[in-house]
Amino acid sequence: DFGADPTGQLDSSAALDRAVAALLALSSPQGGAPRMTARGLRDVGGGTLDLGGGIYSLSRPLVVPPGYANYKIERGALVAGAAFALSTGAYLLDIGTSPPPGCVAPANVTG
Repeated sequence: DFGADPTGQLDSSAALDRAVAALLALSSPQGGAPRMTARGLRDVGGGTLDLGGGIYSLSRPLVVPPGYANYKIERGALVAGAAFALSTGAYLLDIGTSPPPGCVAPANVTG
């Protein structure tokens, strides 16, 4: 549990950033050298970010940085919270691109 609100009433952006960072950390078991795919991407090993059927309000895009493979995000919904409109032109889930201006990539994660 990373502190996200599954009711959609509160902003879950920071909590889901922490969940994504934990998911991507699976590419470096026990903090060792990262596993790599044949194409040179960091292999998350089939890790899953299970949203548990919740509805999660975001004030900014949820960013999965480029360079990762072999993971899933499942069983939940991401919705734009009232503050999301400030992120003009952004998507709720940004996978594999650099963070848009004003958005934050998950802490302690490099692509």
